[in-house]
Amino acid sequence: MKKTKYQLAITSPCQQNWSDMKSQPDGHFCMNCSKIVIDFTAMSDNEIRKYMENNQGKVCGRLHTSQANRFLEYHEPTKRSSLYALLSSLLFIQSNDTIASNLSEEQEVITITIPQNIIAQNKEVNEHTLDNQPKRTIKGQITDDKFLPLQGATIFLKGSKIGTVADKNGRFSLTIPDTHLQGKKVLEITYISFEKQELILTKKDYNNEIKIKMVESCNHLLGEVIIVGPQSKSKKKKS
Repeated sequence: MKKTKYQLAITSPCQQNWSDMKSQPDGHFCMNCSKIVIDFTAMSDNEIRKYMENNQGKVCGRLHTSQANRFLEYHEPTKRSSLYALLSSLLFIQSNDTIASNLSEEQEVITITIPQNIIAQNKEVNEHTLDNQPKRTIKGQITDDKFLPLQGATIFLKGSKIGTVADKNGRFSLTIPDTHLQGKKVLEITYISFEKQELILTKKDYNNEIKIKMVESCNHLLGEVIIVGPQSKSKKKKS
């Protein structure tokens, strides 16, 4: 698989405040220069490369410092892999057509019976067991420094896989089973382009809605994004 590398840079960083700009699907709208500032911070190297190739004009963007002044890798699929993907899709369509045809001919309705008990983590658990398992629920809201909701913020109980995601209003509800109630309990809250926060839970947090205000990360650059590279393989001319 062929690899092509090149760099992005913002040589003249903009001093405008990202949080003061109006949110748009691809980024934020800057009133100062009347254009959308593309948010590259959540994009992969491939996504950044594709965007820059499809937008040849001037692009104002927001980069994380880790994305600037380093080689971004882009993997170009080989003809063989592209052909394989095409054949796979054709086989998938054909198999679906065959299944649909068989169903039409037989006109047979299959009824699936769901058992009363379910298996979870290799243990038998029924509704009675789940209803009587001691647990506590944490509810709250995630916002930025202007109290705007942060939809998609992730909330996890530290050291476990128990977590949830904030809704469009920034609100969340996280149920903690009794097996995780012992000892110090810490919530980890993360959101793209914001500093991760940790909150030590107390007894009062189970009876009140928690208000969590996220702080935007300062490790970002705003401004016109320029391409440095790709590296040329041509030989230097002799003087």
